[in-house]
Amino acid sequence: MDNVKIIEKKALDLALECGKILMDQWDKVEICHYKKNFDFCTNLDIQIEKHILNRLKKYYPTWNYLAEESGWHDQKSEYTWIIDPLDGTKNYERRLPIFNTTMALKRKNEIIFGVVYSPATHEIFHAIKGQGAFRAKTSSSHSYKKNTKKPLKISQQKNLKKTIIHFDIPRMYKTKQFHPEVMIRALALKTHLLRSIGSGALGLAYTAQGSFDAFFDLHGMGGLWDVAAGFLLIQEAGGIITDFDGNIWKPGIKGTIAANPKIHGQILKIIREYRIHQK
Repeated sequence: MDNVKIIEKKALDLALECGKILMDQWDKVEICHYKKNFDFCTNLDIQIEKHILNRLKKYYPTWNYLAEESGWHDQKSEYTWIIDPLDGTKNYERRLPIFNTTMALKRKNEIIFGVVYSPATHEIFHAIKGQGAFRAKTSSSHSYKKNTKKPLKISQQKNLKKTIIHFDIPRMYKTKQFHPEVMIRALALKTHLLRSIGSGALGLAYTAQGSFDAFFDLHGMGGLWDVAAGFLLIQEAGGIITDFDGNIWKPGIKGTIAANPKIHGQILKIIREYRIHQK
């Protein structure tokens, strides 16, 4: 296997290619088919995913692949690429410039690399396990700008009343652990602002750089492809990610809180207060 730095270089180049395609083809996006609950897939979701899989399988033909549109490609490897070709599909289809391509690499049960590329804002976020998380800028041609790489650092805010929280708002009928409207009101009253931008990976990336003070996923209905890279960014930026019981996040956990250590416990306390305890 390549060392992780070589894997990172290949993945960053691939993410940049995908970003260029997304921007070049933005006026040609079409809904291909609908999924459950009015989710949908576009021609660009499919095109980008095929592009990523074709490239990565040339580099790493014996590894596993988990991709949003085509699902699980199991080759019994200890390595798995996790791919969301277009995170924020609804934003993209409606011409809101908040979308990205994200990829992560899992070794056994641990995420060791992740990248999130936002081509509309020319921001690329990436991390290697144990080596920090970073943000860099890209050019108008979607190439990596040298000397723009800066480390990410989680927010240090400790006063919950001053926090801005990225809140992944569920469809009201999807969660069984909370009354969503009650939880939304509780958080709105106890924090400064709630925000939901329609892209889980970017919500996590912006939390890792301190733009949001916490990331709160109430329903946990998304796939691993939505969060794997972003959670590594959070961890490498100094944040904590747990489930609603305070257990440290690992692949497979549904429902998460990602925050700095100073406010994580405060948010967890609110969740415990309003959670519906199943019998």
